[in-house]
Amino acid sequence: MSNFLRREADSFFFRRRVPALLQARLGQTEIYRSLKTTVRRTARARAAHLFIASENLFRMLEEEEDEFSLTDDDIRVAVRRWLGNPPRE
Repeated sequence: MSNFLRREADSFFFRRRVPALLQARLGQTEIYRSLKTTVRRTARARAAHLFIASENLFRMLEEEEDEFSLTDDDIRVAVRRWLGNPPRE
């Protein structure tokens, strides 16, 4: 998990590369979000949440069936909603 947690100045950030096959659909090459905390323990918990959310998103896109295919707009809305703001403790 520590590979996804970055410290810049006093704040912590979550940073994860989007798999190459999914970059065009998501419209970005990486997920980079402020964890809005200066406390390492809180940052780890928030990064864990974002890691799980991003894993679920990647898996959903990789296993997508044609019958229930999502548009690119649907995917971008999901990214904003799931990965926009980590939950507060």
